[in-house]
Amino acid sequence: MRPHVSNGVRPPLALPPALVVSSPAVADPMTNSDQQYLYDIPTAARLLSTNVWAVRKLIHDGKLKFVPLGKAFLISPEAIREFIRKREITRGEKL
Repeated sequence: MRPHVSNGVRPPLALPPALVVSSPAVADPMTNSDQQYLYDIPTAARLLSTNVWAVRKLIHDGKLKFVPLGKAFLISPEAIREFIRKREITRGEKL
């Protein structure tokens, strides 16, 4: 059972030592091009600073590329970078 803190916030669960990965290559997958990663929708939403439903809509509208794996939609870091690049604007440009 996890301990309860007086402010109502519980401390995060610690991973068993066998599941802890200390490799710096895993620490920041967005900057490491040697590794291939796929993100689930909640992770992609966090990386895009939005919510799950916004990412689902982007996928549904064809604005964000994804990889279907069974019932899951997985998003590559490159798809996220491409999505951001296409939507970047400079000062003075119209939306």
